[in-house]
This record gives sequence, C-alpha cells and structure tokens, in this order.
Amino acid sequence: MYLVRDKNTFQILHTLSADLALNLSGQQVYRAYNPDTMELLKSKLGDVPDAFNVDEDGFIYAKTLQEKLLGGEVDFAQVFNALCEDASLDPLQDNVLGSPVAGEEGTNELGNQAQKTNWVAFVLDHNLIDTSKKAQIVFDYLINKFEQALQAKYSQGMELKILKSYMDWQDDGKPEEDARQAKYLKMKEEVAGVKALHKPVMNRVKEVMGVLEEGSELEGELED
Repeated sequence: MYLVRDKNTFQILHTLSADLALNLSGQQVYRAYNPDTMELLKSKLGDVPDAFNVDEDGFIYAKTLQEKLLGGEVDFAQVFNALCEDASLDPLQDNVLGSPVAGEEGTNELGNQAQKTNWVAFVLDHNLIDTSKKAQIVFDYLINKFEQALQAKYSQGMELKILKSYMDWQDDGKPEEDARQAKYLKMKEEVAGVKALHKPVMNRVKEVMGVLEEGSELEGELED
C-alpha cells in the first residue's frame, strides 16, 4: 500500500493499494502530489494504524502502546482498567487498545515479550502519573493484582477453612506438631511473601500520591 501524507498537518491525503515492488513515484500514486508539501509513504500493513511512525525507508509501522502512553495518545485509565477487568488479558493487546507492545529490545513484536512489560514501573519511571486520579487508578490496579496473586494461592473459601481449623487448634489446647497449625503458618508465610513482592511498588505509588496531594493543597493555599 502507498500513502500520501501532508507534511505539515500529517493528514493522510490519499491511499493506493498497489504492489510495492512497482516502486511507484508520488505522481503515479497521487496525481496532485506535491513533493514540497507532501510525502510518499509505504505500508506492508493491512490497515493504516491510528498512530504510526515512519522508518528511514518511508515504511510506516504502528506505534507501540508505550509510545502512545508517552505521547498521551491512549487513555491512561483505559489501559489499567482493561487489565483490572480481565486478568486473562495479555498485557494490553486487547482490540480496545489496538496497539502492539514493545519488546525488551524495543521491537514491535507481540507475544511473550508483552508479558514481560511492567506497566506500573513504566509509568512511574517515565513520570506519567501526574494527577491524583491517575495515581489512584494505578494504586487500584496494584490492589487488584495483589488480590489476584492471593487468590491464586488461596481461594477465599480455602483461606477461611484454614483459619477456622487454626482457631479450632487453639481451642483444643494447641497440641504440638498439628497439621492445622502447620497449614496456617504456611499460609501466613506465603501471604507475607506476596505482600513483600507488591509492597515496594505500592510504596512508590503512595509517595507519588502524597506529592500530588501536597501540590494540590499548596495550589489551594496560593489561590486563597
């Protein structure tokens, strides 16, 4: 596919489905082509993505979700709400978002690389949490992930069952080497491990929330 784009407005003026091997010129693609104000682009994609970059050879490729977040081209809340609503989603390859995810080496490949993206670390490292609302969205996402991690180890029913058995063990005089105590202590240890895994990043988000709240209070004092 060939595309003609306005150099100033970046508006797509014309598209032509033709074999790229023909190596068509701008005039052949678009009769009104003006090299001073327009540029000829090429695409191997089936559709023109809503946001794209252009490589040195004039080929377009879809912007990654990371790039869209950095450029404010995708709704911040939509990104994290999508993950919260469906834990089975491959990190943001959902059709609602419609963007590839950059791999660890900066490629545009989809697949296993996407699962390695730590989205909370990404928005923190790039200072994208710039409002209290965004901070709360990320914090709610972390709480959701924390609860999912706990549920993966102990369902609510299993947790209550172990807790009740532990209380029964106490009522029975705390006999030594009892399986009820062992199960409870194991659960307690594993829950603590999950908390320890999530606590550092939660604390980072809390710090950002605190800074944003202080800034909001200061703005209010200045306006008074």
